[in-house]
Amino acid sequence: MTTTLIILVITVALFIWGRVRADIVALTALAALLVLGILTPAEALAGFSSPIVIMMIGLFEIVVMPTSNFAGLRIGDANLRKCFGINVLGVKRGDEYITDNLIATKLHVGDMLLVQGEWTNLAHLATDTSNWVVIDQPEKTADKVLLDYKAPVAAAIMLLMMKAGGYTFMDYVKVGLPLQVIIGVVMTFVLPLLFPY
Repeated sequence: MTTTLIILVITVALFIWGRVRADIVALTALAALLVLGILTPAEALAGFSSPIVIMMIGLFEIVVMPTSNFAGLRIGDANLRKCFGINVLGVKRGDEYITDNLIATKLHVGDMLLVQGEWTNLAHLATDTSNWVVIDQPEKTADKVLLDYKAPVAAAIMLLMMKAGGYTFMDYVKVGLPLQVIIGVVMTFVLPLLFPY
């Protein structure tokens, strides 16, 4: 019990410090719990197959075609999230990788975009060949990948989004923690009033 608390305190401290990447901290803590025998491999990986953790999202590369209506538009003006339900995580233009200020980045013919979205949205995106070509077909990939293996991909995508967005653990402390407190108060005091036992 003491060892678990020490690992937890060190992990939280490293998250708050923010100098070590969040994925490295999380995987190191998980490895420490496994090596010390606090968790079995099945327990350590159980969260990855939990239906609560699983997100039906994919990560694909699309290439902007010469006939694209989006060529010349800034990513922010293209409304890709609204039109197609996808998020652009990065752009590869020749040998250059663009991950900063994506909203203001203009799309050029031949740009390769790393996009994230629900499998169904990505499958729909693949049918729009006048604007772009999807490097892999989402519907084929979605059938091959079991649910248990999609959660680690989702976790990797969330970590990529944290890095691309410049988020830190302190952002969670500022926003997520107060929300957790509000939810805790509502569940503890308000719900019993609305739904008495």
